[in-house]
Amino acid sequence: MRGATSGAEPARAGAGGRPGDGIGDGDGASDEGVDGDELTARGVTGTFGGAMGWSLAMNAGRQAATLLVTFLLARFLGPNAFGIIALATVYIAFVEMLLAQGMVPAIIHHRRLTAEHLDTCFWLVLASACILGALSVAGAGAWAAANDVDGLRPVIWALTPLLPLRALIVVQEALMRRSLDFKPLALRTNVAVLGGGVTGVALAFAGAGVWALVGQQLTTYLLDVGILWGASSWRPRWRFSKDRARELLSYSVPAAAASVGVFVNRRADALVLGSFVGAATLGLYRFAMRLVETLVESAVGSLGAAGLPELARHQHDRARFSDRIVSMVRLTAYSATVLLCGLAAAARPGLAVLGDRWLPAADGLRVLCIAGVLASLAALGGPALQALGRTRTLAALSWTASALSVSTFAVVGSTLDGRPFDAQVTTLASATAILYGVLAALYLTIVGRSVGLRLRRLAELTAVALVGGSTGFALGHVGAMAVAGWAPDLVVATAAASTASLTALGVLVGIDPEYRSLLVRAGSRLVPSGAAR
Repeated sequence: MRGATSGAEPARAGAGGRPGDGIGDGDGASDEGVDGDELTARGVTGTFGGAMGWSLAMNAGRQAATLLVTFLLARFLGPNAFGIIALATVYIAFVEMLLAQGMVPAIIHHRRLTAEHLDTCFWLVLASACILGALSVAGAGAWAAANDVDGLRPVIWALTPLLPLRALIVVQEALMRRSLDFKPLALRTNVAVLGGGVTGVALAFAGAGVWALVGQQLTTYLLDVGILWGASSWRPRWRFSKDRARELLSYSVPAAAASVGVFVNRRADALVLGSFVGAATLGLYRFAMRLVETLVESAVGSLGAAGLPELARHQHDRARFSDRIVSMVRLTAYSATVLLCGLAAAARPGLAVLGDRWLPAADGLRVLCIAGVLASLAALGGPALQALGRTRTLAALSWTASALSVSTFAVVGSTLDGRPFDAQVTTLASATAILYGVLAALYLTIVGRSVGLRLRRLAELTAVALVGGSTGFALGHVGAMAVAGWAPDLVVATAAASTASLTALGVLVGIDPEYRSLLVRAGSRLVPSGAAR
């Protein structure tokens, strides 16, 4: 789920989370068949640099608003409310992911796209969303009983309308991504997340409890639909083609199967832990994980969103493809390291600002920051395999990762009974970090072999990222200790985070000149070109 506090954000191509997760408008797709190259010439309205600029604006705005709203809601609400919403959104997020991740890559990748394809996709996705929404309502009671959480069923019912709302914009979003037209997506994301956040904070301030999180989600998705329909000239027609559906499904079914594996991998904690730990422990863990995912998404999301159509253009030039992957991994992993070492250094004083009830998550949050760095290294694995058309390989990898995740949390969860909250969260975080390390190695190995990339290059990036992050965290911790005795918690957290992040950035720039070059190019070309659109 998108939004500040759901704790169950779906797997997007190139989004942050567990490793591997990662046309024109309607006028560009006429009723008659159009060759893929001709469609690119007619329909693409932006460059990769411009797309990156707007994608960066989209992700920066969304993550900044997400962090702000998350902290404000956490100040009013407790871990229990976050745990309930994490359990409630698991099924909703699963269906939303299934709707988007199957068809969006299919539209982007299709080399001979027609308006009939788009109409067929729209009605197929909308009908599926309505059917699955009905199943959500019917199964809410069973899920609530399985997790033994009071008040879970009505929350699931209230969130079910998110499914048809998401289905209404799948085609519009795919068209904009295919054409690298990220400006309306950036505006949509920032306005919707901010509007949903305002609603959630207002409801929380009024004492609505967990319903503040529900209101936040519904408002965000309503704004999503309104803005994207206003920005897109494409409108569905009353027609459906079985032949076009088969063409789309031939690509989207393996892609969706991969997305299911990614989802289970990303949400194994909420799927499994509900039967072992209470809502409070799950809320503490998911809150810490949500902070880490937000920062990883800040670093990875821009390249992940624009990376799929960009990499797809080079799918037949393996040398160029390999170089692009290395540059993207360097930029995302190092940037994630800079952000996450700051979060790790500020973990305890930052949570203290929210109140003592959040402090049991402090040590676990630091460990999860390590997991986030490992996840960022492999986050582009999914988009890379999709760009190569290897959706079955991606599906196999995703399901392998999900099996490892489920078994890990099942084993670890069974050992947590009777432990204090802080020990439970730290144990879960440690298991997550180990799991992410294994999955990152798996994804990087498969992607490297697929494009003939020497794994030594990726291993060097990993080593440099860990050196920079460790140095930044150490100095950030020293900075926090220097002011902890006399300054408020907010000042201590700010000093620790800024010291750690700036130190890590300096170390990474000093060790790796290519990273410095990428940052210079990103600052001088990508952002201005996007802003100029």
